[in-house]
Amino acid sequence: EWPHTRTCDNDMQGEQFSPTFTKLFKRLVQKFGSVVLKLLRDPLEGVLSASEDRGKQCIAAEIMAGLLHSDAECVISAWEDWICPLFKRFLVLPTLDSASEWAACIRFAVGGKGKCGNRMPILRPKILQCVANCVSEKSSTTLIARKLMFLRAALVELLPSYSLPEEITFQSGVLKEVLSLLNHSAPQ
Repeated sequence: EWPHTRTCDNDMQGEQFSPTFTKLFKRLVQKFGSVVLKLLRDPLEGVLSASEDRGKQCIAAEIMAGLLHSDAECVISAWEDWICPLFKRFLVLPTLDSASEWAACIRFAVGGKGKCGNRMPILRPKILQCVANCVSEKSSTTLIARKLMFLRAALVELLPSYSLPEEITFQSGVLKEVLSLLNHSAPQ
């Protein structure tokens, strides 16, 4: 059952995000591979121009979460080519309304696999790196706040008892970034 970790914060689960639909897309790409991946690419790219449409953003977040959590070879192969660049564009695109859907996407994508959630998805380190580098320190306050929301969604799914060295490095990097933001020029 998702999420494996329990929190009372709905911002990280999305208001409309459905793990059932996410699991459907995950199974489709696991079963039919690159055929499904090729069919989903154009609609996903089309959502970039519909940033104000929360429904389309939510569906795109569900599809992306399913793809990223699938461990399908075609997804792993397409990561550098188009999935990572597209994912980064989604992370800086969402309106405030759809940011929680993308946080849920990240949470699902990096969440553990299996009944207890103790197996790591293959793309987890790359997803964490993508989220950590989605905006620069010199970005607007809004983008930095959104990035912190996404980092929090990723961190909540990293179980300490199963953390790998690169995940501990990621956690340390997030802590350093948060501490450096204390000196940010924004009034907040």
